[in-house]
Amino acid sequence: LMRCDFNMKTPKENHTPLPIWIRAPKQGGTDYYCGLTRSKLYELARRGLIKSVSLAKVGETRGTRIFNLQSILEYIDTLDINLKQT
Repeated sequence: LMRCDFNMKTPKENHTPLPIWIRAPKQGGTDYYCGLTRSKLYELARRGLIKSVSLAKVGETRGTRIFNLQSILEYIDTLDINLKQT
């Protein structure tokens, strides 16, 4: 899992592929790859607009939630397409 780090080189500069799953940034920050806040990621996941899974153990109520980066980027692309159509 990759976390937001503003001192990192961009994926293009590193020649590394984008991660498949990301964690939400800390409160008040934005994600390095998509620019969304923690609350926006949770909202989009709750509405079923992006893919998200919880890594909680069976029977546990708390766990780490991760978000599928590809689904986030595809959702953002749909917003761009909708703007161009209006």
